[in-house]
Amino acid sequence: MSKPVLAAFFAVLAAPALAATPDTRINAELMKLSPEARREQRCDGRAMGQVSRDHAGMQPDSIIAYAYGDPKAQGNRIVAPGGAIHIGTMWYHISYSCQTTDDGLDIQSFTYNLGKPIPKGEWAEHQLVQ
Repeated sequence: MSKPVLAAFFAVLAAPALAATPDTRINAELMKLSPEARREQRCDGRAMGQVSRDHAGMQPDSIIAYAYGDPKAQGNRIVAPGGAIHIGTMWYHISYSCQTTDDGLDIQSFTYNLGKPIPKGEWAEHQLVQ
């Protein structure tokens, strides 16, 4: 997914909503994306949320599913074998498998593996910013 699309998506999430609940507003914005982009956004969000729940003190603020390899879409499933997740001042390797509903709005199954920290010397090559 391109950086402008991600920036626009997160800007929408940060914008105030007057009449819509957060889930309704997020779903409405997600429906504007292609099904593939929608699934990747949902799965990336699940990865960040799951890491923060499973690892005390870790609060991810960014994830790049394609940092070390392109995610593979197989129907409603995304397999991201080469992702990177930013936590605090470090990037970590992450891989995940995520199955969504047909519309891409809900996650049916999700598994992940949080790997080792990525050496700072590799950040620029993989578009990982400080």
